[in-house]
Amino acid sequence: VSYNAAISACEKGAQWQRALALFFHDMPAAQVAPNIISCNAAMSACEKGDQWQLALALFGSMPRWSFMPDTTSCNTAISACGRGGQWQRALALFGFMPQLRAPPDEISYYCALDALFDRPAGQAVFLQAFERGAFPELFANSWGRNLFLLDLHSLSAGAAVMVASWWLLRVSEVYAASPAYFWGRRRLRIITGQGLSWRDHRASVVEAAIRDLLDATGTHWRTCRENPGSLLVSLSGLSGIGRRPKK
Repeated sequence: VSYNAAISACEKGAQWQRALALFFHDMPAAQVAPNIISCNAAMSACEKGDQWQLALALFGSMPRWSFMPDTTSCNTAISACGRGGQWQRALALFGFMPQLRAPPDEISYYCALDALFDRPAGQAVFLQAFERGAFPELFANSWGRNLFLLDLHSLSAGAAVMVASWWLLRVSEVYAASPAYFWGRRRLRIITGQGLSWRDHRASVVEAAIRDLLDATGTHWRTCRENPGSLLVSLSGLSGIGRRPKK
């Protein structure tokens, strides 16, 4: 347990070299066998240190120690590939999860969408997440109860972009078909927060991603003066939604 805790501490500090030293040197020297917890923690330290090759090496070596990757292992490997710009590998790992008997969870979709949000394959992953009921509270709030508000503050940047694209397209379709429904309303509100809810803790990462999306589609927006963690989007400028260029 003490080695697991020590490697986890290295993970939180992104000290990947120390995490690997504990895993490959200190544990064998003490005749302590690695387990899924210590391996996942070492992988996560490599991910946070932007060492995607090392994270994948650990992922692939798990059967050598007589255990198989679990959902957390897959999520970490997908995230490491995404951070390293290896979107094809991230997509392949995501697709391989059922064969590993590691069912995708909500974090799996976050990690995959972070790697794929600006790729055509990201749309398929997002639709799969939607069909399987991921983010249920988000869609209930932004579509069922309040069409004019979208709260993204708990999402990763990639998931936020995909959700916002979907939501804005739906709103633009309703606006074109039934403008009277929007009588007296000129703007939509998107809550991005300060970027602290997602595990990277990079300030304003979600807001920056949504700004890029709105700028790419020519959609007019401004920061809410009363709440800097919100963006106000002009209803009259939604015509560009759905024409975002694909890489």
